[in-house]
Amino acid sequence: MRYLIMLAIMAGAAFPAWADERLPPIKNEMVAKECGACHMAFQPQFLPQESWRKIMDTLPSHFGEDAGLPEAPRREIADYLLANAGDVSQSREGRKFARSIGNGPPPLRITEVPRWVGEHREVRKNAWSDPRVRSKANCLACHRGAGFGLYDDD
Repeated sequence: MRYLIMLAIMAGAAFPAWADERLPPIKNEMVAKECGACHMAFQPQFLPQESWRKIMDTLPSHFGEDAGLPEAPRREIADYLLANAGDVSQSREGRKFARSIGNGPPPLRITEVPRWVGEHREVRKNAWSDPRVRSKANCLACHRGAGFGLYDDD
């Protein structure tokens, strides 16, 4: 019994820290469906509003692909991304991403955000070309919980 009580106390003490270090999972079905059709649907907290505006305004030329959408789903996705962007987020981790950009130009790639770069500085360069990884944007290759906002090293 004493073991269970101690375990409950430890879990309760750890939960707030764990909650602060994660990003909220995507809660919009349209974002999950449309963005997730080609890549992991990234949590909007990774980028500031201005980045998401530019990305959503250039979907017909989305990193070399035509990701254009009809206006209604495009607007729904844009509204969700803008409402949850890192610079307006209630997520502590999201605010850290936004602050790391500073006054510089808003990045269009999450992998260009200084916080992302800093978190991945110890990753060997050849890891990005590993066939299981293929890209810096393939978060799920290394972070199995990424879709749930968990980016601890797995």
